[in-house]
Amino acid sequence: MSYDLLVSISPLAKHCPAIVGAIEFDDLTPLKGISERHRCWLFDRLLNYYEDQSFTIAELHKAVDIIDSAILAEHGEPERRILYKISAIFSMAIRKNLPVHGVAD
Repeated sequence: MSYDLLVSISPLAKHCPAIVGAIEFDDLTPLKGISERHRCWLFDRLLNYYEDQSFTIAELHKAVDIIDSAILAEHGEPERRILYKISAIFSMAIRKNLPVHGVAD
């Protein structure tokens, strides 16, 4: 099971979303640990992978600040790996001026 992260104006196929990454099953344990140490809306939404999520451009700008702070605070390799992955996806979406959609598959 994975939670695909798409960059597009919408997650609908007619808008040709680009699947730029995924939160895999192995990422859930480190992400849960991060969420417990850094309680905030971002990690709660990323862990709610049974429901599709959409992150607006305004939310992405707030999210990268949260992720940057978490990267500086986390020392474990699995935790940093998932944070770097999410940071790269969100940063790309900001540069493209497009939202990110999390879609459960």
